Amino acid sequence: MRDGDGARWFDGESWAGPGETAGRCVLDLVRDPQGRIWVASLENSLSDGEHRVLRYDPSSGWTQLPLTDPGQFFSSDTWINYVSDLHLDETGIMWAKADRIGGASSPPAGLYSWENEQWQTFAFVAGDDVSFGLGDEMWFLAWQGLVSPHWPEYHGLLRHRNGEITHVPMNIDEIRPETVQADRNGRIWFIGADGTSIWTYVGDQ
Repeated sequence: MRDGDGARWFDGESWAGPGETAGRCVLDLVRDPQGRIWVASLENSLSDGEHRVLRYDPSSGWTQLPLTDPGQFFSSDTWINYVSDLHLDETGIMWAKADRIGGASSPPAGLYSWENEQWQTFAFVAGDDVSFGLGDEMWFLAWQGLVSPHWPEYHGLLRHRNGEITHVPMNIDEIRPETVQADRNGRIWFIGADGTSIWTYVGDQ
């Protein structure tokens, strides 16, 4: 639900909730192989930023999993930060995208991975758009840059695979993608800057 009434769940016989999600706008839900439910949400009276993910374990109940980011964006008093999207990749890693709003010019989202029972910073700035492919593959549109503690700053269409970032060259006079999306087979699609053309990447697979 996105009206601030939290989440509901069905136990096989009846509905329950909202529990820890009461009074929150639920933006995304993901169930992992252990049967735990990960919840991206924000409070209706959001003013200080959320900086956390809620997780429900049927055996132990609710846990708050705060994002710990030493980067400049989470230390800002100007921007409100909240987790808007969750993704469980094929290698078993949970990813959280943190959006930022407020101020005259809000920065692009950040991206974090859940490893060793804590959130790890993948990118302080994850570009303008991100889509997950097969395995650990991710695609980024980063016209404003991909800023990460792991690599130099990149710009343009980027591909992450096997722990490495590569730049995918393109002629921006012919195409400058506005959105990026990977399908279930791992093939990448994007909409051209004209808003009507649809493109796909047919390079090295």
